Amino acid sequence: MRAVGEGDPDAERRGARRHAPPAAFYADINDGSPWGVGWLNNPVNPRYPADRNPFLETFYHDAAEPQKWPYPEKVMGWAGHPVELIETRASWCPATGPRGG
Repeated sequence: MRAVGEGDPDAERRGARRHAPPAAFYADINDGSPWGVGWLNNPVNPRYPADRNPFLETFYHDAAEPQKWPYPEKVMGWAGHPVELIETRASWCPATGPRGG
C-alpha cells in the first residue's frame, strides 16, 4: 500500500494542508500569554467557559450557542449525539407530488 502522495513529499504536504485545519504556532514570549500550536481551538482556552458541559451531552440547545465550545468538542458532540428525526410514511414526499400536501 502506498502513501497519500505516492511517496512524493510535496503532494503529501499539499494533501495535509487541504485536510488538516490551519494551525498557527505562537512563540512563548515569556509574558504569560498563551503559546504553542492551535490555541484557538484548545479546550483550555479561557475564551470558552470552564464550567461548560460536553457539547450536546444534555441539550440540543447547545447547538444554538456553538461559540461556547472549541471545534474538537463540537465534532465529538455531533458524533455522539447526531440529529434524530422521526420519519413516517406520512412525512415522505413523492417525487412528483406537492410537498407537505
